[in-house]
Amino acid sequence: MDDDAADNALASLRRGYDAFNRGDFDAVMENLDPAIEVQERADAPDPRHASGREQVIAAFRSLHEEFEDYRFEEREFRVEGDHVIAVMRQSGRGRISGVPVEGDIVHAWRTDGRRLTGLQAFSTLDEALAALADER
Repeated sequence: MDDDAADNALASLRRGYDAFNRGDFDAVMENLDPAIEVQERADAPDPRHASGREQVIAAFRSLHEEFEDYRFEEREFRVEGDHVIAVMRQSGRGRISGVPVEGDIVHAWRTDGRRLTGLQAFSTLDEALAALADER
C-alpha cells in the first residue's frame, strides 16, 4: 500500500472507530466494502463470522446491545502490506451481568485502498503479524 492509500486507510479507520463508539452504524457502513468478511478471534467463546455489510453491522450492533458503553480506544495503528493493524483497548459493562469487560484486541483490516474489505480479530499483535506473514 502506498503512503497516500495508507494515510486514507488510517483516517478512515479512525473515523470508523469514532462512529462505532457513538453508535453511528450508518457512518461505519460507509467504510465497508459490500462483500466484507469479518472473523472474530479464534479463542473467543463463540467465534462468529459475518459476510457482507448487513451481517457485519448486525454483529457490531450486537456489541452495543450486549454491553453498556462498549467502545474501542486506539493503542496503535500500523500498516502491513494491504492490511492496517489496529491494536485497540475494548471496554464495556455487560447489560445483564453488570460485569465490566476490558482488554486489548487486535484487528487486522484488509483494504483495497478505498474501502475495508476484511477484518480478522486476534488476541495479540504477534498472532496478527504471524497470520499476515502466513498469507504472504
